[in-house]
Amino acid sequence: MLLLIGDGVAYGIARMFTHEATLASVLLYGNVAVVAVDIITLAVVVIVLRREATMLRSLIGRFRFGDIGWGLLLFVIGMLGFLIATYIGNLVMYRGPPPTDAGAGVAVPPWLALWSIVVLPITVALAEETLYRGYLQPRLTMRCGLWVGLLVPALLFGLQHVAFSLTTPQAAASRVITMALVGVLLGAFYLWRQRLGQLIIAHWLIDVVGLLLRNAVGEVSWRMLLGLIPVPAVLFIAWAAVRYSREADEFARRQLTESLAIGFWGGSALVAGYGLMDSFGAPTLSWLWAFATYMLCWAAGAAIVGFRYHS
Repeated sequence: MLLLIGDGVAYGIARMFTHEATLASVLLYGNVAVVAVDIITLAVVVIVLRREATMLRSLIGRFRFGDIGWGLLLFVIGMLGFLIATYIGNLVMYRGPPPTDAGAGVAVPPWLALWSIVVLPITVALAEETLYRGYLQPRLTMRCGLWVGLLVPALLFGLQHVAFSLTTPQAAASRVITMALVGVLLGAFYLWRQRLGQLIIAHWLIDVVGLLLRNAVGEVSWRMLLGLIPVPAVLFIAWAAVRYSREADEFARRQLTESLAIGFWGGSALVAGYGLMDSFGAPTLSWLWAFATYMLCWAAGAAIVGFRYHS
């Protein structure tokens, strides 16, 4: 509701800077109102936490240097999951690629571009992860069970993003489906890691990279550098897994081994199966989809193992 009100405020801002306040420009200038909504959300969570005799700092947890590495790992898996969720949302609503973005052709002032890339992702990551994963998910899980705690915040997370896709009903529904699936993935990350700070880092990176991709960075060199962003995080995966297996106790090492086994065999079955389908006329996909499949199967394996041993 606050985001929809923010769209109304964005209409007034758009009228100040442009002669016409089109829907595309309203959604664009809505990035200013989103930051205000995020600050209000954080303030409300702080007030509620104080009534529960706790603090926001305890919800997020003390920062550790390792959180950066895990945040990068979750970013890589989350970015791939976001792309797959976007594909599913578009497939459900459009039966294929969506029509041309309604925001195309709208001039973006430099200050708004800087605001959207630097300020907006920080407040969005803090507010959304604090509210949905940090506050709602654990409390719903305690009262109603694991699946309610995972799915309800994800659904609310998806519905919230209607305010960012008011161009057509199909666009709104596609965005809800996409972001609800992303919400499930982020909720699974929280079940896996139990470290909200890592999710905030991953969410922030996903938003930054997503905004850069959406605005189609013009220089080829910058596009090449953008494509190399996940490489350090991919290298960190191997280092983190080896270090964790060395430092973990026998029970945690067993969980890691089982999750890797599920990820490997599940990913191999999917990749080999689609390879056979490709031989009989299925669309040829980039090899990056194989990497995405293995990473998502590993995340699914970690969630399955965590649920198995904690249920």
